[in-house]
Amino acid sequence: MSLYKRKCDGEGHNEDIITIYHPEEKLIVCDTRYWWGDKWNPISYRRKYDFSKPFFQQWKELRDSIPMQALSNSNAKNSDYCNVAEDSKDSYMSSGSWKIDKTFYSNRITETKECSDLYVAHRCELCYDSLFCTDCYHTLYSYNCKNCVDSYFLYDCHGCISCFGCTNLRNKSYCLWNVQLSREDYMNRLAKINLKSFKTVLELKEKFDGLYLKSLHRFMNHSKVVNSTGDNLDGVKNCKFCFDATGTRIEDSKYIHWIAHFAKDAYDSGPGIGDGEMLYEAFDTGTGSFRNLFTSVVYNSHNAEYSFNCYGCSGLFGCIGIRNKSYCILNRQYLKEEYEALIPKIKEHMNNMPYIDKRDLFTNTENFSRLKFHRLLTMKQSRKIIFL
Repeated sequence: MSLYKRKCDGEGHNEDIITIYHPEEKLIVCDTRYWWGDKWNPISYRRKYDFSKPFFQQWKELRDSIPMQALSNSNAKNSDYCNVAEDSKDSYMSSGSWKIDKTFYSNRITETKECSDLYVAHRCELCYDSLFCTDCYHTLYSYNCKNCVDSYFLYDCHGCISCFGCTNLRNKSYCLWNVQLSREDYMNRLAKINLKSFKTVLELKEKFDGLYLKSLHRFMNHSKVVNSTGDNLDGVKNCKFCFDATGTRIEDSKYIHWIAHFAKDAYDSGPGIGDGEMLYEAFDTGTGSFRNLFTSVVYNSHNAEYSFNCYGCSGLFGCIGIRNKSYCILNRQYLKEEYEALIPKIKEHMNNMPYIDKRDLFTNTENFSRLKFHRLLTMKQSRKIIFL
């Protein structure tokens, strides 16, 4: 959500762009349209692996030399201020999103339309200033609601229509401050409330907060959950310490957050993962991905490790910006046999020559293994994970 203005570094382009990279960052940052165009080729920035340098130093040198996408904003239409977004249309300042339309100032949302100021919301329309809501229509100032219509100031209400200032209701209509009214009486009282007044809204919020504190609170917000721990879960099975997850099949995972649709055997990942399997230390990764380790913004890719901003690939190690390629190391393409022979040597080299940063902290594959392996053993299906 932190965006900056800087000049586009693309060849022949010098216009102002909106980006996640601060103007003082010494990186090559390009407009999203230029980055997806054919005026540059990520393979041309390839590097031969140098066994005299630590791997992460080589990765950083590649990163500093290659064009970076200004925003992670794929298939966007008139949504230049959205980030970590897929299939956005006519939206503004929304992030962590998928298939949104006319949605503003929102985060962690999917399939929303004409909404604003939402957090963790799915399949909502004409909703405003609400959190953890699903399948709602014209529901405002509400929290943890499902299948509600034409309602205001609700908490933990499901299947409610035309309700105002209510908590813990199921399948009710024409309720005001948890009091059942006739349709005519409800409409008359609602007409007397000036919701166009900011002062009135603040007063109503204060009153609603008092009602919220007195209402019943489940130990966790969940539905269709089996053998799982966390909060804000829907359609989750065999997951531990999982948060903000909703989908048709999210299972056998640990330490993950903000997951949508499908995820299986994911570990230490998020936010922004979905439609992926066997993900480890990944964020903004998925949409048809399998066995991605230590990746960021990697879509529709298999067997990718230590890679960033790659799409439609298979067999990547330490790559940046690669699209529709296979068997690449530091953006250099190899034959399948060459790739498979070189990867074990690189990992051995990473252990023997760890990267040491300015604070004298070191990083290598052996260190990752020692820190995480004991936790991997606790996973129900940990035998499926091919770790480094």
